[in-house]
Amino acid sequence: MQISLKFPLLVFFAATTQKGEGNCAGKIDYTTLDREGQNAKAEELLDTYGDRLMRLAFSYLHNREDAEEIVQDAVIAILRARPVFENGKHECAYLMATASNLAKNRIKQNARHQTTELNEEITAEEEEDKSFMLDACAHLPEKYREVIHLFYCEDFSTAEIAKILKTKEGTVRSNLNRGREKLRTILKEEYGCDF
Repeated sequence: MQISLKFPLLVFFAATTQKGEGNCAGKIDYTTLDREGQNAKAEELLDTYGDRLMRLAFSYLHNREDAEEIVQDAVIAILRARPVFENGKHECAYLMATASNLAKNRIKQNARHQTTELNEEITAEEEEDKSFMLDACAHLPEKYREVIHLFYCEDFSTAEIAKILKTKEGTVRSNLNRGREKLRTILKEEYGCDF
């Protein structure tokens, strides 16, 4: 099976991209869930989206324990909000936006408390030999890092990213292009990679 990549610098993202959006057909209604139904739904959400949420949270926080907490908090938030979604894609976008916002809040909280503990663990085994790419991405400013992650790792379109980040699609495209250029420069200067 041949993988078509959107940008050659981000080959390593192909191994971590997870396909599937859960229940894509039909509405998903949280308003009718009782306590037992909420527990089952939480387990389903973690099975379906847990890895994706973990990678997103880790891309912000660079700390496995904090990322795990963000994933749990995102699942709890969706259960408390009791939304109704058109399909699984909307459910996924809601979870990704929630996790992104929670991670940003955690960064602010950590800065206030001056906690700078960084943990270099990588969540996927295949990434051990490609950790330089994750390190390079970590050097990108947040606005570039988040759009690159959502576009290449989570396979969202620029329009979907714009909705998640509550910005214009043109801004997303611009940040993707600038992020790619900055990543290319970092890889060339720091790691000697020439693309």
